Amino acid sequence: SFHGDAWEYLRNDVLDSRDFFATNVPPLKRNQFGFTFGGPIRKDKTFFFGSYEGFRQSIGVPFVGDYPTAAMRGGDFSSISTQLINPYTGQPIAGNNISSMINPLSTKWLNDWIPTPNTNVPTGSGNYRRTAVQPINYDSYLVRGDHRFSEKSNLFVRYLWSKASSNEPVIIPTFTRDQVRTGINIAGDYTHAFTPTIVGEGRFGYHRYDDHEPVGTVNNANMESELGVLGAVGFSSDADS
Repeated sequence: SFHGDAWEYLRNDVLDSRDFFATNVPPLKRNQFGFTFGGPIRKDKTFFFGSYEGFRQSIGVPFVGDYPTAAMRGGDFSSISTQLINPYTGQPIAGNNISSMINPLSTKWLNDWIPTPNTNVPTGSGNYRRTAVQPINYDSYLVRGDHRFSEKSNLFVRYLWSKASSNEPVIIPTFTRDQVRTGINIAGDYTHAFTPTIVGEGRFGYHRYDDHEPVGTVNNANMESELGVLGAVGFSSDADS
């Protein structure tokens, strides 16, 4: 006979507690749902079964790190007790001030891509904190067929396809890390009873999995141009795959 079911699993941040490093309860929306259905195509001969499962989640991920203060960005490291040494001369740097030694490209890099502290704690204690939302989507489909040729022979084939995608945030908000994973699985099995004591079985399986995780930037900026190394020897312009 025909049989099937359906389900839904729900979670959200209403009943969650605050993460120790977060300033508030990180957002969370999670739905997991699906169905199964199967039954006969020919009575006592041919059967089918299918299922689907979906997953949708949006969750807040807290980040804690340390980044240079405004004074340090300008080359003023007088706030630290360690004496800076000029690596070229081996001599102490007066006042721990390296403003005259900073390359303009480094200044541009810091100003355009590196966040400034947003928490009033000493450097080294986590002066930059943020919560970023990470979406995750997942879909999986399965189809299977069974056939009885006789009391002695049986066959089944199965096909499974799945895809998962997410945008994994990193602590620096100007960078992104998209993730796409797809999988295919095909299987078959034929069984035949030659005698009450001799059984033959043949199986076939195929599996393919692809994991694509490019690291990018907001608005897909060309980092070679941003860093001023476009066309420089030793730097490739080929996109990562």
